[in-house]
Amino acid sequence: MKSMNSVGLSMDFVATRDVLPGEEVFLDYGKEWEMAWDDYVRDWTPPPTLGSETSYASAATIRENEPLRTIQEQSIDPYPDNIIFYCHYDYHPGLEGGEYRWEDSWASELRLIPCQIITREYRTTFVDTVGYYYSTIMLTMDQVDVSTVMISNIDDTDYDDDDEVDTPPLPLSNNDAIPPRGTVHVLTDVPRWAIKVRDKLYSKDEYKVRSFRHEMMIPNDMFPETWKNIL
Repeated sequence: MKSMNSVGLSMDFVATRDVLPGEEVFLDYGKEWEMAWDDYVRDWTPPPTLGSETSYASAATIRENEPLRTIQEQSIDPYPDNIIFYCHYDYHPGLEGGEYRWEDSWASELRLIPCQIITREYRTTFVDTVGYYYSTIMLTMDQVDVSTVMISNIDDTDYDDDDEVDTPPLPLSNNDAIPPRGTVHVLTDVPRWAIKVRDKLYSKDEYKVRSFRHEMMIPNDMFPETWKNIL
């Protein structure tokens, strides 16, 4: 929390007795939440089997050491529509297209922008590091929906696939970060760890139209009496 620029409502929960091994701590969202959930479960029906709804899979299901499929492989075995790859690249207006060799320092220096996999190779490097290495191509403005991608100046530490609470960055507002149509920008020798697999913004379950949503109620007796009715 100290590293955050701002913090919304936050609470400390203090145990009034020892929490024993194997015990769970639950939060009571209140009767209104419980009734709304019961209504949702009772009236729920499966979503229509249209489009990418049937093939949705969270980016978190793709493991860090899992080989990523190339463009050619995806023509036969595509990823769900919500999946997008990001590579560190420093595109800016005037940068000529071409082929550039990956440098590890770019992970902490360059932005993450959408990319695709051209080739994949499994090899051992001079320091005996075994793993997959890729050639990637940056997507161009005509290949991405800028409202569903994010651009980060850091190694996406604020966007964690494993977070249950997903607070994604804002959508792209500066189109200059993505190469224009008709240009070719290729990275070679990119290690697997340097390619990020993400869900497109607003594609996760919590953004679906039919998802359950209700405010988490806080009972009045949780607040000190001295806090109440302060003018």
